[in-house]
Amino acid sequence: MVLVIYWMVRRWPRYGTDGFAAVIGQLVIFLTLPAAAFFLVVGAVDAVNYVKYGVFRNNDFRSADFQAAYGALSRIRHEHWQPYVVFPKDARVKAYAVSPHARELKPYFEGPGGEGWRKVGCDQTATSPCPEILSGWFMWALRDAVAASGHYSSASAAMSYYRWLASEVNEACDRGTIQCGPRRDSMIPPWHSQYAVDTLEASKRVYLRLITLDWAPVVIEPSFGTEEQLGLFSLVTNGPLVLADQVCGANSRDVEKVGGKVHFCSPRDRIRLAMSKWIAHLQVLWNVVAIPAAMLAWVALLAFSVVRGHWHSGHVLVAALMAAIVTRVGLLGFLDATSIPSNNMLYLSPVVPMALSLVPCVPWLGIALAKEARHEPEA
Repeated sequence: MVLVIYWMVRRWPRYGTDGFAAVIGQLVIFLTLPAAAFFLVVGAVDAVNYVKYGVFRNNDFRSADFQAAYGALSRIRHEHWQPYVVFPKDARVKAYAVSPHARELKPYFEGPGGEGWRKVGCDQTATSPCPEILSGWFMWALRDAVAASGHYSSASAAMSYYRWLASEVNEACDRGTIQCGPRRDSMIPPWHSQYAVDTLEASKRVYLRLITLDWAPVVIEPSFGTEEQLGLFSLVTNGPLVLADQVCGANSRDVEKVGGKVHFCSPRDRIRLAMSKWIAHLQVLWNVVAIPAAMLAWVALLAFSVVRGHWHSGHVLVAALMAAIVTRVGLLGFLDATSIPSNNMLYLSPVVPMALSLVPCVPWLGIALAKEARHEPEA
């Protein structure tokens, strides 16, 4: 978006000569290819689902009916608010009392199904005490509860159920039968004042993980899965898989697994692994200094360009990289503070190349601005 805005601003003087329609036409052509690629892939999945299941969608959680039901349940007031908890016991009791469709979910939520999702979320986040299903797992629990009550016989049946559930709960809220917050058709949690500070603190932790690359651990995990899955994986890797406790030298294995850890048998491979760890360590030390320095340097270069009137298109490239980094870090910080533990390299991986790209791009911009300043005619 930053690059598109820059392109339009740069083309602004030509609106008078080429005509507004011509310039907009060029913009449409410029955006057509990536948009067509996106809609072709996603639209193909949607179309197949429409033919197969009767709904033009690719994800339950992005559907309006599911989000309406989720939002209706999450707007019910809690007697004792807890972080990461969307639909606690007291809110469930209120929902069961006012909604026949919500009552159908009671056997699942109050039985082994709900307990299973509570345990999974609590164990994975090491949360204690943890009496409720956490928000990162609640959407899965809700969908399983609806399926257990028999409403996933077809996609249209599930859509209808979610609409009725949302309608009944929202009507009870609007009548004042139960205490609720504002209406919401979203999976974003209701806002609490402490979220602002929590999001800021979480964003700091996310940023630290980004610049350290989680200290770049160089590890190899043991392979696991069904026989079919392992067979497919071995076709891709074209190498040995470590499946159980194995000892170097047995059957000429290249690796062994001892105490749950994978070790190389060959001295050459051990040296290569040690070198990889040193390279990763040096990369982390470099990133911790270089990425924040590049960000601060760009702010200084931007101020220089404004004061001296020297503009360079490199600012747009760096601004686009910065926008991507700040947006991703802020989003993960918000999610980590409000919904689900999100401070991990899996979620950060899309923006890692952009953070690394800042380091060469900012000095390049500084050199370009310095050259322009040297060739500036004296007043």
